[in-house]
Amino acid sequence: FFTFALLWNLCLPPFEGPDENAHWEYVRFVYYHWKIPVQKEGRLDVPGEGFQPPLYYFLTASFLKIFGVKPENISLQKNPRFGWKKGWEKLRYIHHGERCLSLHLARLVSLFIGLGTIFILWKASLLLFADIRERTLFLSFGTLIPQFIFMHGVLNNDSLGIFFSTLTLYLLTLYVLHPARKLIFLAGISLGFGFLSKMSCIFLLPLGIGTVILREKRSSIPSLFLFLLGLILVSGWYPVRNFLIYKDFTGIKAQSISSSACVVNRSIFSRYFFIQFPASVFTSFFAAFGWVSIKLPLLIYIFILLGCMLALTGIFFIIKERAFSSVFIFHLASFLLILFSFVYYNTRFNCPQGRCLYPAILSISTIFVKGYTYLKQKKPLIRKKIFIWSGICSLAVALLLGVFYVPFLKILYRLLSIWYNNSRPMYPFPYYTGKVDYLLWSLFIFLFSFSLGSWTLLFLLSFRCPSSPFLLFVIFNLFSFTHAFLNVTLFSWEKPAHPEIFLALSTLLFSFHWT
Repeated sequence: FFTFALLWNLCLPPFEGPDENAHWEYVRFVYYHWKIPVQKEGRLDVPGEGFQPPLYYFLTASFLKIFGVKPENISLQKNPRFGWKKGWEKLRYIHHGERCLSLHLARLVSLFIGLGTIFILWKASLLLFADIRERTLFLSFGTLIPQFIFMHGVLNNDSLGIFFSTLTLYLLTLYVLHPARKLIFLAGISLGFGFLSKMSCIFLLPLGIGTVILREKRSSIPSLFLFLLGLILVSGWYPVRNFLIYKDFTGIKAQSISSSACVVNRSIFSRYFFIQFPASVFTSFFAAFGWVSIKLPLLIYIFILLGCMLALTGIFFIIKERAFSSVFIFHLASFLLILFSFVYYNTRFNCPQGRCLYPAILSISTIFVKGYTYLKQKKPLIRKKIFIWSGICSLAVALLLGVFYVPFLKILYRLLSIWYNNSRPMYPFPYYTGKVDYLLWSLFIFLFSFSLGSWTLLFLLSFRCPSSPFLLFVIFNLFSFTHAFLNVTLFSWEKPAHPEIFLALSTLLFSFHWT
């Protein structure tokens, strides 16, 4: 974790993390004025992210003051060929080899906070899992997701919000296993610091209240009082301040003014939440670097999706066979609560990024490992089902793609022409190419998807060595960082990145790992 996060810190150009420019302006404002910015109509102390809770920025400004480093005023020109502007380049800004010491030093705050989060996850692994294989998988999934590491290599208040939410979840897990009022009071204090770091911790408030009520029932009032007391003692002043300035306890009005470009009005039943939103959240949860502009080849996401499907299937069997414990229900409720709050947030503000689910990384990792290991125990029973369902799904995919896409040879020819002409034309319009081509193309897709799907699922179920998940995630990070580095250094400002190069690299890497 430390190595890859430090690599991101040192190698990523300034302001190429999500909203890093706005977070940097917040740090500079706090460093020079030592107060919380006010975000009103006609007065924006910090455009963009000035509505955020202040703790992370005061911590970062203090870190810079300790080293006697002043935050520089970094002025960069926006890249007109950036991907969001219908271009192909991956970097949001045009760089000329800047070396901003103060920014790289400030990024270290996120890295050190991340080390604290990893320590809590390690303590949680000792608490939740007795088997070394389960602990290794839990820690590998929780700490070595490439996007998780990336977010701790850039300047962003996500890291502090993740730390305090993980600490709160750990304390609540201890409380579920061994009820003690000291634990619930400490959980309230931790959540209070979480509210001063990032408001995405809000899901922990109903979770904590519900946990106390269900755990102690009629005698829950003293524990509830202690939980809310700890919360109010630390962060009770902040909503009062928001109300006095904005006439709004939550600070949503300040966000609407600061980030007006992100304000939307969507129905939760709109088409967006069934197609674009899940795809964007899934890819950016695992690997979507820069301003969510550097993504991995599609094949990698397919491998990840198959692994997640295994865990979801295991969770389904756990619930169906009532093989769950109170801790499993607690973490499942935690995940569902953050998912609901995240979806609701996106009905008002546009931020379909999987990193917003990281405050529940302890819960997500727990239910993932529980589902995977439960399914692994049933492997002899589901081996035949895996082949049957892989065959059915592959046949359906093959028939659909055979109808709507051009034959394989024509696709290969098109890729070669794109590479030769050094341009990126529009996607080919689907057309029907005759019975022979259709059957050949469908057969090719069927064989490819069937072998990929069934054998990947069986491979993921066959880990025996405790270090296997760890090695897999390390290779995943090596590939992700190399892929992003090639995108940034070789293909920006000169020509579009060629997907066939990365397809070849990914195939080579996974062939090596398979061997």
